[in-house]
Amino acid sequence: IKMPGSDIALDDIHLEYSSLKNLGSELAHMPLHVSTPGCTVTPADFAAFYPQLSRFNDPMRIVATVVRDGGRIELPVLNVHSGQDGLSLNLRGGFSMPTQGGYSSFDLDRIDVDANASALSQVMELIPGISPQVRNIITRCGNVSLDGVMHGKPGNVNFNGNVGTSLGKADLNGMVTSHQGTTRFAGHVKTDGLMLGTLLDKHDLLNELALDAQIDAVVS
Repeated sequence: IKMPGSDIALDDIHLEYSSLKNLGSELAHMPLHVSTPGCTVTPADFAAFYPQLSRFNDPMRIVATVVRDGGRIELPVLNVHSGQDGLSLNLRGGFSMPTQGGYSSFDLDRIDVDANASALSQVMELIPGISPQVRNIITRCGNVSLDGVMHGKPGNVNFNGNVGTSLGKADLNGMVTSHQGTTRFAGHVKTDGLMLGTLLDKHDLLNELALDAQIDAVVS
């Protein structure tokens, strides 16, 4: 599949269906295996389906394997690298299909992300419901890296791993919940030197922080 900024090649596609006449009705749930050894995708090429992608003109190199069986999607391999080194993602895990209530759960036994401030700002534009306070905190982080495991569902995420920012690093093991514009973190935090005052925009009250504690914090 060739588009102005994309060249998508699939080296393996496997579908299972009962008959051609039922193919359309079974397509959303049929067992599926798709893999690509490497393709180039420019998100702006798909702006007709999702207009927010129109400003994403940086090509991305993607290596992926996707397996769907019943109500679950497995990603044994997903590697994404932007052409300008703004974003690097290595992920392995699985997702459940959305229910009638609109929720889907996920279990990621590997998440390794490096994103510079510009790439992070663009990604935030695609995520609805982020409160202005949380958006400002993420912006102040500058360049961000994540390395750990993550599971949960939208609005209720458990993370265990390391977070690096331009303001310092932290080891986190806890739950992040979001509800009606309020974001809460409850769990263990350890850091040797985090510029918390800059992160929270409280320069007059806080400076660099060393912490090893169980906390429960709310950003409203």
